[in-house]
Amino acid sequence: MAYAYGLTTECYELDGSPQEEYNEGSFKGTIRLRCAWADRHALAGELADYTLWPLAAGLAARSRSMSILPFTQVQGATAGLSADYEQAVLTVGYAFDKDTPSESGGELFAESLEPTAQNLTQDWQSFKWKNGPQIEPGEAPSKLFKGIDYVLTKYNLAAIPAAALTLMGCCNLSAVTASTLGLTFAAQTLLFNPPSLQRRVSAGSSPSLKWTATYRMTYNPVGWNTFWNARKTGGPGWDTLQIKMPGGGYVDFVQYPPAAFTGF
Repeated sequence: MAYAYGLTTECYELDGSPQEEYNEGSFKGTIRLRCAWADRHALAGELADYTLWPLAAGLAARSRSMSILPFTQVQGATAGLSADYEQAVLTVGYAFDKDTPSESGGELFAESLEPTAQNLTQDWQSFKWKNGPQIEPGEAPSKLFKGIDYVLTKYNLAAIPAAALTLMGCCNLSAVTASTLGLTFAAQTLLFNPPSLQRRVSAGSSPSLKWTATYRMTYNPVGWNTFWNARKTGGPGWDTLQIKMPGGGYVDFVQYPPAAFTGF
């Protein structure tokens, strides 16, 4: 389930959020979200690492600061407080100015499209030789389906996002738009593959450890929960499989569970 701004961690926007400010070519924005106290770091992980301002497409403002407070303190309640908090409020500050690229450590992310190919063997029982009998098993022609991978690389990550590991084997629940490529991928057409994760070490008086994460999502224009049917009525093509339930009856077979492609 997606919550405020498409986030996967359960959260709700507070009254008076968001706030936006323009000043001589610069932009600052603030959003305030309420979540369970135990979920505060998971939510912070989704919003950290230079995420884009979610309320204006094309605006290059990114998250630059974050604070976490118990919800009771934000509300001004001071009597009877203890350390056993139930809810937290995250205040996330976004900014853009002429120095943003250098201040954020250079490269933020990269996008690319890379070629792929999938080889499928067709049903031998559907073929015969023109001047002879039906072909034998193992003689059926294969069909090469050429495609693309949508590759997203993110730099300077402070930690591995939880979604990078939990989304493996899932397809996108809703449409995904590439930030710089001018492409939108329809629901269930991207398959999230195991990511490539690399640690980057920056030298200096205060060395910092950073991660580079490369996400490869394989595009299938007909959807990842359709399958090649060599005996489909009207000729070979993509089709939907059904699976028999224990109590009887059939339901559509979902091999790749749909999930929200957020948080990575």
